[in-house]
Amino acid sequence: VARRRLLLTMAEVAEGGVGSGAGHAARVSSMATALGRAIGLQPGDFDALDEAALLHDVGELGPSSGVLKMRRRLTPTELRGVHLHPVESAQVAERCGLPKPAVAAVRHHHERWDGKGYPDGLARSQIPVLARILAVADTWDAMANERPYRERLPPAQCARALRLAAGSQLDPALVELFLSRKLYDSLQPATLRTAAMV
Repeated sequence: VARRRLLLTMAEVAEGGVGSGAGHAARVSSMATALGRAIGLQPGDFDALDEAALLHDVGELGPSSGVLKMRRRLTPTELRGVHLHPVESAQVAERCGLPKPAVAAVRHHHERWDGKGYPDGLARSQIPVLARILAVADTWDAMANERPYRERLPPAQCARALRLAAGSQLDPALVELFLSRKLYDSLQPATLRTAAMV
């Protein structure tokens, strides 16, 4: 309980610092857990998935943190800096003692199904399943909530965008399961309040 509270606090500090929106990590954790349950993850994988979700963006507090608040298209140099955040987040996760599957999920949550992601250009089943789950939940939440550079999108538009990303950015089977079961509806306010208090 104390460990999760600490990780959640770290996530909230990062969210406040980069303007990604309060509660992002808690929402991603909730949706990722629902998706993990839907695909039948082993019970021991859920703690790793939860902790990875909480720390997946803490590396954004690094040198590129100010860039993320800009309301314009980033330059190639700025974008390269932002692309370092999964590596930096994974380093923090490792120092916090997260298990190897959680650290790997953090590092690889921006890999793409087609191999064009970062930081390592992994593709398809090379990407750890926890990272693929995290990517679906993270992508949905990024679209469904306001960011400094754009307004939030309505659920129907998020669903269309997620389907377009299936097979290129995201694992198509996970996207289909996420949307067909409406796992984004797993975000109950009471659940998130409880998560924040743990």
